[in-house]
Amino acid sequence: MSNSFQKKTSSFLVNVIIGLIVIAFVVSGLYSFNGGAPDSIATVGDYSVKLSEYENEVQRQTQFMSNFMNGGKPLTSSQMKQFGVRKNALNNLINSKVMITFADEVGATASKTEIKKQIKDMPYFKTNEQFDVNKYKQLLAYNRITPEDFENDTANQIKLQKVQNLMAQIPVSDTYKKEVATIKSTAVKATIVNINKEDLKKQIKISNNEINEFLKDETNMKRVENLFKERKGALDQKEQVLASHILIDTKDGEDKALKKIQDIAKKTNAKNFKSMAAKFSTEPGAKDRKGSLGWFGRGRMVPEFEKAAFSMKKGEISSPIKTNFGYHLILVEGKKAAVEAKLDNHKMALAKELIQKSKDIKELLATVKSSVESALESGNKKTLDKVVSQYDLALSANVEVNQLDSNRTVSQLSDDEIMALFSQGAINKIYTFDSASKVTLVKSEKMNEKEITKNKDEGSLERILTRVLQQNIVKEQKEKVSVKINGNISFQ
Repeated sequence: MSNSFQKKTSSFLVNVIIGLIVIAFVVSGLYSFNGGAPDSIATVGDYSVKLSEYENEVQRQTQFMSNFMNGGKPLTSSQMKQFGVRKNALNNLINSKVMITFADEVGATASKTEIKKQIKDMPYFKTNEQFDVNKYKQLLAYNRITPEDFENDTANQIKLQKVQNLMAQIPVSDTYKKEVATIKSTAVKATIVNINKEDLKKQIKISNNEINEFLKDETNMKRVENLFKERKGALDQKEQVLASHILIDTKDGEDKALKKIQDIAKKTNAKNFKSMAAKFSTEPGAKDRKGSLGWFGRGRMVPEFEKAAFSMKKGEISSPIKTNFGYHLILVEGKKAAVEAKLDNHKMALAKELIQKSKDIKELLATVKSSVESALESGNKKTLDKVVSQYDLALSANVEVNQLDSNRTVSQLSDDEIMALFSQGAINKIYTFDSASKVTLVKSEKMNEKEITKNKDEGSLERILTRVLQQNIVKEQKEKVSVKINGNISFQ
């Protein structure tokens, strides 16, 4: 089970629905609501944005930003905020629902035959290349999805695809092609550093004496107690297991899979488990991870797997465990008991946080800006990386920026900031954009012909035009339909 095996999802966006077969964990800590978490977090006309859709879109956005903006490294919480991951995720889902209302308006429909065919063609519902109704029901049940909801979302995706196909049929004129080529040729290569002002306060040094003096004040102590109560659920240490596994899928039949896992079990012990996982496990990436699943708590794994793992002792290997993913051997490498958080263990850290939030960061911000500007000016990557690491900043290097479609990938910059890079016309210049919540520094450099992404073929131009049309439709449609966010969703 890879990372994707470890995250439960029920999103139906076309580009992420494939995750359904391998996702089995809940993405946690991505939202907060007054009065608990509702089933839907927003409504667009008659359509709702489900909490599960939001969780999965956040995960998709996080993976995208990790790969393309952070060198494949996991994003820090600071980078999540600076890249606007959660805000972008919600906006994407709202825009998708808005497009569905447009599809309804223009009469796009999905027949029962079309819905049935699309579901039956989905590979993760098949056994031996045939649609397996039991697997269909099991996978939906594992992900807490009703067949009715899944079929309704499938119908919506079919309607969206019909609208997109219609827009793609609009012809592209020669004049438009030339204009696009000209705009694309003016692209620049940018290095972008985001400084989140609120996060920067965490860099302010606070002494223990200052914290102790702060806590002597009854009002301050009450603030700390209230903050502890708000976060206690997250501070409590849940019961956890550290485990690895060997997975044998059932694509060649359950009997063969069971026999194979039984044969592997006879040759496997705690010492050679990792090497056996790398050699035999059918999980994608098992060779590199050697079957490792890391630490996980209750409610993260599918029921059969979880029940076995939490009932085992450290160093123990399970008998073959059957789940919908196949047969598993589980090695428990460590266990952590549940520990309830106590105020005394956290009051110093919480008080420090409150003190930091009350501080003026004007001087520190000036120091960080100066350090970033100096590193950008010198062009020394090691120096820049050191500054970024020291202050936990968000860095995106060698990003292509142009006036046409850069905002699809350069989410750290607003449309106005992107246009400012070109209106001022300077190359090898450092731009500073200061807003209430962050400071963004951008160094632009000229791109050579080989670096500039070419979009000369008509198909690419049609895709650009389709995207522009869709943006305009969304903008106009939002003036017609009601868009409401339920509760107070957190982008922190």
